[in-house]
Amino acid sequence: MSDKNRVSIIIPIYNVEGYISECIDSVLAQVISPYEIILIDDGSTDHTYDICKLYEKKYDNINLIYQENQGVAAARNRGIEEANGDWILFIDSDDIINENLLKDFLPFLKSNCDIGLFGFKYFKNQPIKDEVDSNAFLFLTKSDLDGLMPALFNRDLKQIFNREKIKIASPCRFYRRSLLIDKNIRFPVGIKTGEDAVFNLYVLKESQNAVYNESAYYLYRKRDESVTNKYFPQISKEYKKVDKHFQMFLNKYSLTDQYDKYMQERIVWSFSFACLMDYCHKDNKNSYKIRKKQFEKERISILKSLNSIEFKDFKMNKKIVFLCIKKNWFKILDIICKMN
Repeated sequence: MSDKNRVSIIIPIYNVEGYISECIDSVLAQVISPYEIILIDDGSTDHTYDICKLYEKKYDNINLIYQENQGVAAARNRGIEEANGDWILFIDSDDIINENLLKDFLPFLKSNCDIGLFGFKYFKNQPIKDEVDSNAFLFLTKSDLDGLMPALFNRDLKQIFNREKIKIASPCRFYRRSLLIDKNIRFPVGIKTGEDAVFNLYVLKESQNAVYNESAYYLYRKRDESVTNKYFPQISKEYKKVDKHFQMFLNKYSLTDQYDKYMQERIVWSFSFACLMDYCHKDNKNSYKIRKKQFEKERISILKSLNSIEFKDFKMNKKIVFLCIKKNWFKILDIICKMN
């Protein structure tokens, strides 16, 4: 690997003893080895750290770092600070990557790109690797990247690439490390969801170009206990924190007026997920009356946003949810969310 094309792979880890070996093995199986593999253990309480320690002893390019539990954002930020490569690639600790990922991307990353994006595929238990097309690379200009930013507010918006193949908000991609360092781009700490979308807003705004390939180089493990499937009491407070970060971004770059439509869509989108993960979640043991009261209280705060957006910008499932929220049809919404 050339001196100016070194890749630092950063894997934040927390209580993944059943998955971490498969993840690390997929990195070690790369046709072109990464410059370094940085494992940030964010205070695991199972045997994850012990497993990673065995890998560190066996492989010279693995660096295991332990820190008290601070959350995935802080773990990724620690990785950025510790990295010595020219490129940073984030991988989630329960996922795996195709063995050709580095080999296929590195020639294109040399051409002064700031980001490298690739396709993904979900798997539950046994991963099924698709053939990747090493000739399917395309470049994105600054104008293209600016055009992607609204999709971080509303992921249902049309994008340049297939949104079913590339996750616009995911941090699991290549980033030029000098971009993150020079522009001081980090993951926001203190929020429990949405930190990846906020991070990528700043990256897209500050980047000049990118390369992408929609082939499924990245395999996401779908776990029943993943964050988006869990009961998350009072998640509306977390979404409000995230939305505040979005507004801070708009203020910094004087985009408030230009992006007002997308910000209102974001606020409604956030509330719909609060319904799914809290008020209407099957594990919420509060009575129907209490849940409805909580829903109606929070609903008042987003009515202005709800009345200002156009449902045509969303997929049908969200249109139905938004209609239930707008009409205050909590009983129907409760049924829909429990069926999800």
